[in-house]
Amino acid sequence: MYSMSNEFEWDLARPEKTVEGFDGIFDVQKAKQLIVAKPREVEEIDLVKNETYFRTYVDDDVKLKEDVDWNTVDCSILLIFVRLPTGKLEIDGKHRLAKAMMTGLYTLPAIILTPEETAEVEVF
Repeated sequence: MYSMSNEFEWDLARPEKTVEGFDGIFDVQKAKQLIVAKPREVEEIDLVKNETYFRTYVDDDVKLKEDVDWNTVDCSILLIFVRLPTGKLEIDGKHRLAKAMMTGLYTLPAIILTPEETAEVEVF
């Protein structure tokens, strides 16, 4: 797997959607640009430790269950989280989280932005 974010090939040309949640709106494209500009260690997100949260988060998203070709969902692609006062929030990788939960994976690789970077990618 990856130990540093610069070992992963980030697709900066692919248009990304902003992600809207209860905690704000976040620019995924900007997040990827920050990660490329400042490489950092890849963290392993413990899905077992956070199972209740992730399962509720994934199960609550009805759109997630519709028209997904699960064979194309690659759980080796790094998730991106922002860091909020209330904890971490995934802004890129919901389908990977769902597939991991369905297939019994225990961890997923992720990048967690700093609070300062989170403020930079927050659109409001």
